[in-house]
Formats: sequence, structure tokens, C-alpha cells
Amino acid sequence: MSANADWTIKNLSTLGISARSINDSGQIAGSSASSSGIFPGHVVITGPDGLGITDLGTFGSFSSYVIDINNSGQVIGGNFNSKLFITGANGVGMTALPSASDALEMVPTVINDSGQVAGGVITAYDVRLPCPECEPIERAISYAYITGPDGIGITNLSGLGGNSSIAYGINNSGQAVGFSNLPDNINYHAYITGPNGTGVTDLGTLGGSTSIAMGINNLGQVIGSADIASGNVAHAFILGLMA
Repeated sequence: MSANADWTIKNLSTLGISARSINDSGQIAGSSASSSGIFPGHVVITGPDGLGITDLGTFGSFSSYVIDINNSGQVIGGNFNSKLFITGANGVGMTALPSASDALEMVPTVINDSGQVAGGVITAYDVRLPCPECEPIERAISYAYITGPDGIGITNLSGLGGNSSIAYGINNSGQAVGFSNLPDNINYHAYITGPNGTGVTDLGTLGGSTSIAMGINNLGQVIGSADIASGNVAHAFILGLMA
């Protein structure tokens, strides 16, 4: 005996839409196909419950893409001229996200309801040989960052002492989570900051050497994955409320 589904699937458009992010009112941000049918084309946003589609353009390039949307309908994304943008409420207007003075590349990942953006600033690339016969591996050296409301200003979150960190989640208090290398630059741990990116706390692991935090809600609960001691197998985790 099967249970009746309490959901339905709605077709957003026949024009070709790739949905990327959704907010609490059901506004969807994504990309439409270009006239040749190639993704991504233009950034688009819908109204509540996915009704109606508005083309936000490409921010001066031939193509653009979405990263995230908040509950005001502010969208962050970029184009293929490496320009990053943030919009106003309901996708109105595109303005440039700031770039750090030492950045080779900015990597925004998430936006909260006040328009604070978090992500990583790539400052260099580290080319290493994992073994004498191996091809070189290029790793980004970066630091996690958070902006002020509406994407204004950049604050370095400092990390846990290693040469790379990034933020993957942010809540409406400005608490950011992600991962950071430890001082050995081999192992990495999940971290959480205080409100507005103040202070960085190591969240540890499940007994292994590595962990990553991927999201945080407005209660301060964190989700991610971590190695366990036996076999370094990654397990998902959720943390309780953070003070």
C-alpha cells in the first residue's frame, strides 16, 4: 500500500530554465537557455510560488549564472567576464560585489536575508607533486570572508591557522560556517563564527582528521560531514544549538 503524495511537480516554463536556488516564498533563481539552447544564458527570477519569470540579464557579458537567493529576492551570481553581482529585492538592479585587494578570484557561495555574502577569496595557487611520478596538483590558497549588508565591505574570517579556508553557509545573524586548514596545511576542520563573522571556533571531527561544515540555520544548528577514526570514512553530522 502506497501513501498519497502531498506534493506536485510544476513546470516553470517551456523556454528552458535551470533552477539553482529557492527562497521561503517560493521565488526561484536560475538561468534560462540562450537562443541557441546552451546553458547558462541569462539569470532569471520568478515571483512567489514560481509564478512568472523575469530576465535579469547578463551584467554586461554574453552569459550569466546564479549562486544564491535570499528571502528578499536578492540574488548573487556572476557572468563569464568574471564579474560578480548582487541585486536588490526581487532581483531589481545589478550592482558589483566588492573584490578584496589581494584577490586573484572571488568565490561567493551564499547570501543571508540582510544581503551579507560569504565565501572565499583566492589569493594564490599552490602547485605540488603528490608523488614523484604524479602530475602536479594545483590547490587554491584562500581565506573565508563575509560582507556587510547588501554585499558591502569584506571581512577576513581568518580561519584556523592554515593557508586556506572558505565559508559555505551563513545565517541571518551573520554566523558563518565552512572549513579551514589547520597549521599543518594537510588536515582541515569545520568551523563556526560568531555573529557578523566575529571569532572562529573549531568544531572538531568525529574522531578522524577532517571535517567540513556546509550549512547553518538561524538557531545556530550546523550540518556537514566528518571523518571517523576507523578508515577515515566521512559521516554526516548535525550540531546542536551554538551559544
